[in-house]
Amino acid sequence: MSFEFEQHDGGRRFSRRPKQKEDCTVRALVIATGADYDEAYDELRSRGRGSHRRFPFSIITKEVIFGHIFVWQQFEPNLNTTEFCEMYTCGTFILQMKGHVMCVKDGVVYDTGKVSESLAVSGAWRIEKARTARRKKPFKPYIHEE
Repeated sequence: MSFEFEQHDGGRRFSRRPKQKEDCTVRALVIATGADYDEAYDELRSRGRGSHRRFPFSIITKEVIFGHIFVWQQFEPNLNTTEFCEMYTCGTFILQMKGHVMCVKDGVVYDTGKVSESLAVSGAWRIEKARTARRKKPFKPYIHEE
């Protein structure tokens, strides 16, 4: 694997819903914003997410949630996971792939299981605190040089 990976369930195992499946949107929101799993689950449920059902993350990204905004950028052609992590080494992002989302913080992938290096990333939301966010600006790669 050409990127750092940390197995993380977003606190699901300690929540009221430890057996929840198809919850990548909940986990990504928790990891990206620092919200509690049950709070994030309830927030997404109030917006139409069903139990054990996939949910299009793009539905919630036009609003401030848990004090954060979500700035979208589409990638054409798609990047793979490794390319994304190499290009975006600073910041918090939720990556959109076919049928899945996951969180990347400072170039480290957070998810529940193995992540393929070649997964096609069609776009990403940069997560920013609402009070400092600049919604209209697209984001550019930032590579930290030592």
